[in-house]
Amino acid sequence: MLHFAGFSNNPTNAVFHLADSLQNEGELQWAATEFERVAYSANSNTMRTEALLKKAECQLLLNQPEAAYATTERLYYNGLHDSLHYAARYNSAFYAFLSKDFEQANSQLLLIQQFLPDSLSMNSSILHALTLNELRQWDESVKKLTSWAHYTFRDDSVKLDSTLAAIDGLYNPKKYPKYKDPEKAQIMSSIAPGLGQLYAGRFWDAAFSAGMVVASLGLGAYGVFVLNYYVTGAVLGYTVFQRFYTAGQKRSDFLARKYNYEKLREHNDAIMNPVLSLSK
Repeated sequence: MLHFAGFSNNPTNAVFHLADSLQNEGELQWAATEFERVAYSANSNTMRTEALLKKAECQLLLNQPEAAYATTERLYYNGLHDSLHYAARYNSAFYAFLSKDFEQANSQLLLIQQFLPDSLSMNSSILHALTLNELRQWDESVKKLTSWAHYTFRDDSVKLDSTLAAIDGLYNPKKYPKYKDPEKAQIMSSIAPGLGQLYAGRFWDAAFSAGMVVASLGLGAYGVFVLNYYVTGAVLGYTVFQRFYTAGQKRSDFLARKYNYEKLREHNDAIMNPVLSLSK
């Protein structure tokens, strides 16, 4: 699994003693509050950064990745030594990933790559590859993992070859998910009720939508031609028709997006653990 990226901190530093003690005792909420106090009163950006990272770690342990990411958004990166700079950006990306904000995760990981040496930036490659997977950029993920493998196993040709073979086996373009176009699904439903749902792979949903539209037209016709309620029958029939017709278009858009999400999850979940295992 991916983990919080640690950083060097002086364990004898009295400023962090109370907060660290609270965290070690499992009083995570109080520890987070104390780390916030330390950050507020810090006399250097290094101390402030360490305190905020510690607070974010507590929030993650409280199963609050969104709050942890919001805390790392307050970080300033100027003047930090490389290892702390890396920990700050990596953890910000990690929490963004857990919060499903993959664009922000990718941005932080690109900044690591741009501003920090390979000896540090290569450590973020696995997280970066998983992030690119979520952004449907599988070819870029392959490039990232391939570069990481060449750097990591540059002195071990056997391990390098086996890792590259594993990467090739995981990323087969023929197995990449094929997506439905939500806009196309909506247009299809506007042309023929139920057609968009059928395109999205939902036969019974399509049958229900088409059936309700036909039934609404029948209701209107019954009111006009059988009961002779010309105005009432026409208005009632049109109102019901319009509701189901519009709802069918929205439903088609939703189902196409749901189909895409399910296919993305099926593909990325299947390769997540194998990608993580590459670094073992």
